Amino acid sequence: MLRKALVLAVLVMIASAVPGMCAQSLPDVVAVVNGDKITKDQLISTLIDWQSLSVLDQMIMQRLVGQEARKAGVNVTPEQVRARLDEIKKQNSAFGQDFDEMMRSRGITPGYIFASLKMRMQVEGIIKKRIKITPEEADQYRRASHILIRVQASGPSNEEQKDNPKDAEAKAKIEKIAEEIKNGLSFEDAVAKYSEDEGSKAKKGDLGFFQRGDMLPEFSKAVFDELKKVGEVSAPVKTLYGYHLIKLTGLGKTAVGKNRQELVEAIFQRRLPDEYNTLMLSLRNQGKIENFLAPSKPEAKSAQPPAKATTPPPAKEDLEEAPPSETPPPPPSEPASEDTAHPASPGETTPTPSQ
Repeated sequence: MLRKALVLAVLVMIASAVPGMCAQSLPDVVAVVNGDKITKDQLISTLIDWQSLSVLDQMIMQRLVGQEARKAGVNVTPEQVRARLDEIKKQNSAFGQDFDEMMRSRGITPGYIFASLKMRMQVEGIIKKRIKITPEEADQYRRASHILIRVQASGPSNEEQKDNPKDAEAKAKIEKIAEEIKNGLSFEDAVAKYSEDEGSKAKKGDLGFFQRGDMLPEFSKAVFDELKKVGEVSAPVKTLYGYHLIKLTGLGKTAVGKNRQELVEAIFQRRLPDEYNTLMLSLRNQGKIENFLAPSKPEAKSAQPPAKATTPPPAKEDLEEAPPSETPPPPPSEPASEDTAHPASPGETTPTPSQ
C-alpha cells in the first residue's frame, strides 16, 4: 500500500507540472497516431514506469537542500526566483537566444525550471555562509581596468602578427592615448573615448577581480609583475586581441567595503562548481533516506528492527513548487554575461565553466 501511495503521489506531481493542466483535465485519448489511440491511462502508466525513479530522486535532493537551507537560515522566496529567472532570460536575449523557446525545445517545463533554480539559489546561499577567505588567497587577486585597441589576429602568436598592416596603426593609436593620459586625460575618460572593448567600456574599463591564470600571459605579466601601486597605468601591452593600456585599481589583500564584497563574489564564483558538488554529495551521504520505489540491497540480518523514516514533512513552500515532469538534468546553468564572462581574453565574452 505504501508503494502504491508513493507512486500515486509521484504521478500527481508529474501531472501537475504540465502547464495549465492537471491529471483530471487530460482527455481520455491524449494522441492518435495513424489511427492508433494513446490513452490517458497509457500515458500515466508510462510516465510512472519511465520517470518515477528519476523524479523521486530529484525530489529527494530538493528536500535535502531545503532542509539544509532552513537550518542555515537561507530563505529563497518565489519573488527572488522569478527575479533571477528574469535576469537569465535577459542575458539569453542579449546573446540572441529565446530562453523559453530553448527550454521548450528540450522538453523542460516552467515548473521544473522554477524548482531547479530555487534549489540552486538555496545551495548558493548555504555555500556563501560557509565560505572563508584567507589572506593568502585574497593576495592572489588583482583588480584592473583597461583600454583596448583591437588588431584583427593574423596568426596564433604575437610574432606571426608583426607583419599585420593594422598592427602599426593600432600601436600608434594606443601610444597616442597613453600620451594623452600622461598629459592629464583621466583613464576613465580615455576608456569612454577610445576603448574598443564594448563589454568593459560600459563599466569604465573595469574587469573586476581576477587571478594571474585568468588572463593571457602578457596581460597577467603586466598586472601582477609590473604594476606595483593602485592607480598605476602600464605601458602599451600587446596580446592576441590588440594593444592594451592597463590600470591597476585594486589589490585583493587590501580590498575593503564594496571592493571586498566584489572580491568575495569573484572567489565564490570560482569555487562554486566544486563546492556545489561537494555539498550535494555530503547531503546525500549524511541524509537518512528511505526510498521505497528503489530500496537499497538488503544488508546482513540484524537483531535491531528497521529504522523508521526520519525525514520531516515537506515545508509549505516546497509543496507550492511545481515539480519536474521529465528526467531531471542538473539545475540549469546561467548563461555568461558581461558581468560573469571569464576574462581569459579581455574584451571577449567567453562563458564561465558550466556550474
